[in-house]
Amino acid sequence: MTNIYTVPFKVRLYELDSLGHVNNAVYLRYCEQAAMEASESVGYTLEKYREMGWIWVIKHTILEYVAPAFYGDVIEVTTWVSQITPASTFREYLLTRQSDGATIARARSRWVLLDARSGRPVRMPGEMQEIFRPNGKIAVRDLKPMRGEKLLENSRIFRHYRRVQRYELDSAGHVNNAVYLNWLEQAKFDATDSLGYNSVWLKERGITIVQVRVEIEYMKPALEGDELEIVSRLAGMARTHGTWEHVILKRPSGELVAKAWSTGAFLDPV
Repeated sequence: MTNIYTVPFKVRLYELDSLGHVNNAVYLRYCEQAAMEASESVGYTLEKYREMGWIWVIKHTILEYVAPAFYGDVIEVTTWVSQITPASTFREYLLTRQSDGATIARARSRWVLLDARSGRPVRMPGEMQEIFRPNGKIAVRDLKPMRGEKLLENSRIFRHYRRVQRYELDSAGHVNNAVYLNWLEQAKFDATDSLGYNSVWLKERGITIVQVRVEIEYMKPALEGDELEIVSRLAGMARTHGTWEHVILKRPSGELVAKAWSTGAFLDPV
């Protein structure tokens, strides 16, 4: 039987963004915690992984935002494994509001089990595969470009620079997966601000831009003190939404840390 697990999260005040909605990156944090608790529920606790010298890392995530969540909402994250390959485990997530059952978000992450010392992939033992038996059900699928978008081949390039701070690290000493989503969001704000389309300009015209989808692939971990360059460009545009393409590079080597696509929709303010 497939291990399907549900974890409730009550939205806290500090998880809201400037629109009063749950911040985009918070949903990924919910998903990560739900995955850990699902593993613990079948005996694979953090302590057991440490004893074995193993660590799980996310290599790829797709997150689709369906509806906003607000302070005090209880968001139930239901998670399950959809597929296991020799190198990866695919975990799905469905986020719903407890009060009315409304779908808030859907997500899919590709997790890789690594040897904590060498960083090399570890093949999941047969007993573990049986416990996390996949059911093949997919919560969200790859969709680039977004439906209806016109691809833009020679759009302007924007560059954003930052240095990794200690508070951005996780327990493995790497930049936390959700932090990247905050970086990408800020890079888009900086790009549009530089063109004069800042929050004041949008508000005067009755426009709100909300994130509806993000897809990110993690190539190499970013560590404390790393100097990074985020290169962004508008890759696709439709009447109601646009998609940005991003790459994150280490400086000065140019080593690829991550690549991503993020889609924002243009809405009347609520």
